[in-house]
Amino acid sequence: METLHKTWFVDIDGTIFYHLYNDSIDDLIEKYGESSHLHEKPIKNAIDFFKSRPTKDRIIITTAREGKHKEHTLRALNHYNMRYDQCLFDLAAGPRVVVNDIKPPGVAGNTESITTAYAVNLSRDKGINSDTQMIAGYHKNVNE
Repeated sequence: METLHKTWFVDIDGTIFYHLYNDSIDDLIEKYGESSHLHEKPIKNAIDFFKSRPTKDRIIITTAREGKHKEHTLRALNHYNMRYDQCLFDLAAGPRVVVNDIKPPGVAGNTESITTAYAVNLSRDKGINSDTQMIAGYHKNVNE
């Protein structure tokens, strides 16, 4: 197992919070104003999982939420103490692809090549199971 720090690219809707469409967020903001973020429903096991990542790991939140929902979304993430380093809005709602190079032996004190790109697909609104270890170099399946 490599010891390099990880960068996590994590979607919001259906992964960290129960899924909301942009129209639903508009409705929350219209109805509740500046307290709209209190009506987001966190997926607790996912938030706990990411809060427990090593502090040197980076967490990049990715979302198809419109940029106009940035303030609402960041307030919700902060309210539920979801640790993150950056948040990217206005992404396509379709598949996301991570492309990275394999680290050859010796470049990071490693004796074998290090795989540097992983993908995990979670069932919507299920979060991450407490025994999840497949993610980024751990070796069990998600949502077994």
